Amino acid sequence: MMGEIGRLIRSFLGLESRRQEAENRTTRPTGKARTRDVDQRSKPDRTEKAPLTSARATADAHPARVRTVRVIIGLDVGTSFSKVVVQLAGRHLAVPFDKGEASEASPCLVPTALSEMDGNGTCFLGLRRGAAKTHDNIKMPLIDRDNVFTSGDRQRLTAFVALLLRHVLRWAQAEAERMVGSCKIDWALNLGLPTESYDDELREEYHGCAMAAWRLAEAMRDERRDYLTLAECETILNLAAQGDKVAIGVFPEFVAQVSSYVQTPLRKEGAHLMVDVGGGTLDVTVFNVLPWRNEEDTVYPVLARSVARLGTRFLVRWRWRDAGPGWNPPSPFRDLPSELETAALLGKTVDQLRRDDQPFYKKVVRCIGETIKKAAKVGGVSWPARLFLVGGGASVELYQRAVRELESKPALFTRGSVKGVACGGKA
Repeated sequence: MMGEIGRLIRSFLGLESRRQEAENRTTRPTGKARTRDVDQRSKPDRTEKAPLTSARATADAHPARVRTVRVIIGLDVGTSFSKVVVQLAGRHLAVPFDKGEASEASPCLVPTALSEMDGNGTCFLGLRRGAAKTHDNIKMPLIDRDNVFTSGDRQRLTAFVALLLRHVLRWAQAEAERMVGSCKIDWALNLGLPTESYDDELREEYHGCAMAAWRLAEAMRDERRDYLTLAECETILNLAAQGDKVAIGVFPEFVAQVSSYVQTPLRKEGAHLMVDVGGGTLDVTVFNVLPWRNEEDTVYPVLARSVARLGTRFLVRWRWRDAGPGWNPPSPFRDLPSELETAALLGKTVDQLRRDDQPFYKKVVRCIGETIKKAAKVGGVSWPARLFLVGGGASVELYQRAVRELESKPALFTRGSVKGVACGGKA
């Protein structure tokens, strides 16, 4: 290993000078800049706090010193696509990625995949032509409770997050200097996990990968390199617990999604249902919005939550289960074909496709319905609920029909519910 990453590893092993270690310590965020690291498991009688949302430029008390700017990175790792939003000087900015890394649909979406070009563990971000191996199952192993999160899974997740952050750090630094001039950045990082999967063990697992990824990203930024080896990731993962470099918060995904909504005139008190259709999972959360008291009082009691493997990838797998050899299902990195297009591809009519989809459709309706029943048992909540259909699969007809079926019950839901306010984009 060479350059900054090699130096980073040597410093952890105690081979760098004490002077260099002292310099590294002076760059750590202060206690006031840290995101609270608390147990945020959702229970009916608990509340979820919002991620850190205050980012402002501050002039240093000493006029001769460089201005300090707070930059908060919000990272959403999806099953198929990922996106990053940076909060800087009071603005929320979607981060665009370089051509070749970004998806064809939007420069602000990156396929959640790694391209291993040499077959020996050297990985680049996204999908690249001529790759010897493509790793496109980055997120699911982390949240899959039925299987062990292996060392290889950990390395690939760390590499993907590190390569994302490598670009974000460069981009945000340039934007900050363009907006406020020469400055020192006080970084913070927020990451999300599916609500049902969120617990202490998983939060710590993700936090460890994110901390290792941050260290690697900083080293790559200084080296101007755009690749990582899985061996480098494994080395840093084994050493990452030896110290903090940045304030990192891991939150239930729905909290990040609703944070902007509850601070706007659209905010309503009472029960809310969020149906988040991702590439891998259907994430259903019923939460309560309390009366507004002050800007810091952004807490949301979770009434019920469910996560099921009913995302768009599983819908495609269901539809193509009997297609036979020679029938290639749509790529998870492209828009899912409409029902009309899917029926034509499979040699069916739309009515036949919908009949064949019924078992899957009923599972979607049942998942949402059972979550609502659990929430309805909690007292002191104002119904009917406002319904949000969000996520990359929100435009797929099957999920829209399931939501319309629920909206037909006025005792449970407000007609003309707000859709797509919280989060759009690819799954």
